[in-house]
Amino acid sequence: MKEINKTQIKKNTFQIPKPILYSGKFLQFISNNLAVKFLAKIFETPPKFKTPQREVMMRESAKSEFLFVPAIQKNIMVYRYGFSKKKVLLLHGWSGRGTQLHHIADKLLENRMMVISLDAPAHGLSEGKTTNMLEYMQTISAVDEKYGPFDYAIGHSWGGMTLLNSVAKNLIVKKIAIIGADDTISGVLKSFVKKMELKPQLVSKMMKFYLKKFKFNIDDFSSNIAAKK
Repeated sequence: MKEINKTQIKKNTFQIPKPILYSGKFLQFISNNLAVKFLAKIFETPPKFKTPQREVMMRESAKSEFLFVPAIQKNIMVYRYGFSKKKVLLLHGWSGRGTQLHHIADKLLENRMMVISLDAPAHGLSEGKTTNMLEYMQTISAVDEKYGPFDYAIGHSWGGMTLLNSVAKNLIVKKIAIIGADDTISGVLKSFVKKMELKPQLVSKMMKFYLKKFKFNIDDFSSNIAAKK
């Protein structure tokens, strides 16, 4: 077995920039409320990365076009890969792109299925700087209305969590596959606050912040709750 290169793993792990870490600690020292508002802004802003060469073939082969989603007032990049009566919706995770799951897309094409993927709001070539699961769900609904109906859907990470909630709400598909999805948003917040090297009690304050912002408990969108529906 090939020995795992720990240095390489460290290089491939996203690190929060020092200025952001220092800003969070400074605001936490001054005011928890200011710290929470700052954290929410960072939490809703997906880092963007350069598209790697391995995704270029799918990006160039797919038919890409913008779809305006009135519910969120943003143009969303949609990729149509191949052609078939059997359609599969492919959803990427946080900070990903519609071409990120190209290996899966290629296998679906080999099995004579058409792939519809997209850059989520504020991701890839889609408009926006911040986003959330509600916007992703509204985008999926708009994509389904124009490009659906879909036979199957595959969601990775944040995309998997959003897919579960979309199906629980109104998306109709025969089968779905979920890869590496988190369960609760509060659990994601806990990991995020820890990565920001801030006090754990800020998690509950962020939950209250989002309760006030959205008028519902964001843990109502937990994967286990959506799956039961």
